Amino acid sequence: MPNTVSVTGPTAAEVAISGRITSAAGVGLSRVVVILQNTQSGEMQIVRTGAGGAYRFENLTVGFDYVITPRLSRHTFTPGSKQVSLFEEITEMDFTANNTKTWRVSR
Repeated sequence: MPNTVSVTGPTAAEVAISGRITSAAGVGLSRVVVILQNTQSGEMQIVRTGAGGAYRFENLTVGFDYVITPRLSRHTFTPGSKQVSLFEEITEMDFTANNTKTWRVSR
């Protein structure tokens, strides 16, 4: 009986992107919506930050480009979004929130 060898191609590795959303004073912001979009497929994932401002997207396939964008009412972010080519796990994809709240003065 001949020996047989089964060869399979490499499988795509899965990794994560994580980071933190903070105020200008460095305080973690909870409940910030963070959107991740695969630029090739258009597929999107959405998470919210936890109590310390942390977020995490898991099971992402390496070799694709992703755009990460935070959203919170009455805030802008620095930077507004980030684009990455994913080849390994990214753990410091951080953003800083800037409050754009305006005050009305009554006379």
